[in-house]
Amino acid sequence: EPQAPSRLNRRVPRDLETICLKSIAKDPARRYQSASEFAVDLQHWLRGEPIAARPPGRLERASRFVARHRGLVVSASLITTILLVGIVTSTWFAIAANEARVLSDQNAKKANDSQKETAAALIDAENHRREAEVARDEATLLAARAKNTLATFVDSFKSVDPNQGALPE
Repeated sequence: EPQAPSRLNRRVPRDLETICLKSIAKDPARRYQSASEFAVDLQHWLRGEPIAARPPGRLERASRFVARHRGLVVSASLITTILLVGIVTSTWFAIAANEARVLSDQNAKKANDSQKETAAALIDAENHRREAEVARDEATLLAARAKNTLATFVDSFKSVDPNQGALPE
């Protein structure tokens, strides 16, 4: 593609640059079809009227750039694609890691709660065991007292003469 006149002189008006670039375009289909068509466009520009030549649009400029710099565009596209894949993959792994961390935190809390419940149950069991030992000791003591009382009662009857205090017949 020919070099734009504005690159050599920034004061060149855009419409004049467009007319010049159209007149020297490499592709004959993009050039003026006749010298009179070129002259008419120059006359329109000199009078400040709209010109027939149009500057290349964004799509046309992009396609020309791609045609001129195919290797650069392919490389940039590949790099962009790799970066996007990397970003998506990293994001996916970050989300998965966060979900795993949340699940791990929940499981740790459940384990801690279970540990506290187990400790409380062990304390309750130990208290119940102690209460049972106290109750057993009291029952043993009461049984011993009852045995002694019974023995005393039996002994008191043995010491009494069976004929004394016997009821008449």
